Amino acid sequence: MSLMFHFSVERYFFSKLHRLKVDLHYMASGHPNIVEIVDVYENSYNNVQCLLVVMESMKGGELFNRIQERGQQAFTEREAAGIMFEICSAVAHLHKMNIAHRDIKPENLLYVYNLLCRDSNPNARLKLTDFGFAKRTDESEPLGLATACYTPYYCAPEVSLDTDKTLVHFPLVEKPLISSVQVLGAEKYDKSCDLWSVGVVMYILLCGYPPFYSQHGLPMSPGMKAKIKSGQYTFPSPEWDCVSEAAKDLIKKLLKTDAAERITIEQTMQHKWITHYHKVSMFFFINRCFC
Repeated sequence: MSLMFHFSVERYFFSKLHRLKVDLHYMASGHPNIVEIVDVYENSYNNVQCLLVVMESMKGGELFNRIQERGQQAFTEREAAGIMFEICSAVAHLHKMNIAHRDIKPENLLYVYNLLCRDSNPNARLKLTDFGFAKRTDESEPLGLATACYTPYYCAPEVSLDTDKTLVHFPLVEKPLISSVQVLGAEKYDKSCDLWSVGVVMYILLCGYPPFYSQHGLPMSPGMKAKIKSGQYTFPSPEWDCVSEAAKDLIKKLLKTDAAERITIEQTMQHKWITHYHKVSMFFFINRCFC
């Protein structure tokens, strides 16, 4: 059997910020749930110095697209747990390397075709990409994480909205936005801001809409900001009536406004909701692909 490999190329105008983004992404490559950078070239385009980044081609689309396609029908808990396991695997890899991604959202999670299974839809692997806001959290960054970098609705309350150093992604209005509470505060924060974003993604998977949203069609309204900072969200009926208490328990532990009380990525992957459904998912995957 001959295999054909497809790659994509992205071009960035050379800058310290783009070099850092590419370097961190390249360092994290090689993990099964992170889009792989195959090679990086320095070149010029219209007499401007550029970085050419060769990456694996992701043919399966965004997780966001699959959420949209569902409409009012949320993922089952088994499906959501499988997705969560892959997201958490990528985040755990980054956190072990002392890297905070700072922009975890469905738009930055891409599917790739799975060669082991003919039907690529349910069994495609999910991979994290876009390291534009990523930053090291160890002694190599003595100032730590202080800049407010986020996509509204997905960012943590501890990441400041009021600072002059703010980098914000404003997606299309119909896209749910994720933020962490640290991102909305005025103090320094750490990689636990990623766990808040993971919690928001999990909430969306199980009901189809985010826990925090603006009532006025704005990316971030004062009322929404206040709810994020105070952790005011609910599990409304009927969408949450049949969702297990274990799933709600994990969401509550991820959406702690106090970063010190927030569950870690290792604790998340060991949570009973993840471990139970991941075992079930692996059973069905193995039987489908190899029986």
